[in-house]
Amino acid sequence: MCTLGNSETSVGIGLDTIERILEDYDSYILTLARQAVIRSATRAEVLDMEIDEIAQMTRVKLWQTLQKTRVDNLKAYIRRIAHNEAINRIRQQHKEVIPLPVDEQNEVSQDYTPLSQSESILDPVTIFEQKEAIAECTRRLIALVIQLPHRQQQAMICSLKERHDDPASLARSFKLAGKDIVSYNWPGDKVDENRLRASLSFTRRRLRRYFVVA
Repeated sequence: MCTLGNSETSVGIGLDTIERILEDYDSYILTLARQAVIRSATRAEVLDMEIDEIAQMTRVKLWQTLQKTRVDNLKAYIRRIAHNEAINRIRQQHKEVIPLPVDEQNEVSQDYTPLSQSESILDPVTIFEQKEAIAECTRRLIALVIQLPHRQQQAMICSLKERHDDPASLARSFKLAGKDIVSYNWPGDKVDENRLRASLSFTRRRLRRYFVVA
């Protein structure tokens, strides 16, 4: 990371203040880099290197921006930088090189059609962006759920844990939002469980104004 002095920038943000911002948000930058690398399905042997690379580029670009202008919503801005850096890394790693199909005489096969070849390859950037969209939707949902009244909150959390493909990942996402959901489970008594489930329909309708809840 660059060493910053105590002089003032042209917009009045002291370089010492920028240094403090970088230090204060460093764990957040690392978390975003780690999440981005995991969602990009990076090979295990280069996982740490990719996390460090995305985190470092995010720090550098944040530092460059803060020298020029003030940023009102730092978390949102940092998240956008990390997202863009992850996309850049994926594009560098997956430059599309499609081998030409050849026949026994090492000639290009007559069956070769560039369109069908391209369509058969899943674009890793598209896959990553889909995962990012799901992650953002999850963050928004969690932010809404933790503001619900206790009983509605309990019902939604139990339902999400029941239906989520990766409950451990869901628990980590809630933990990042300051909510420990490990102890949230449907009541052992069937009557109480049915009563709690009955509140789900109303709760989902309440949240549907923000987005469709599956």
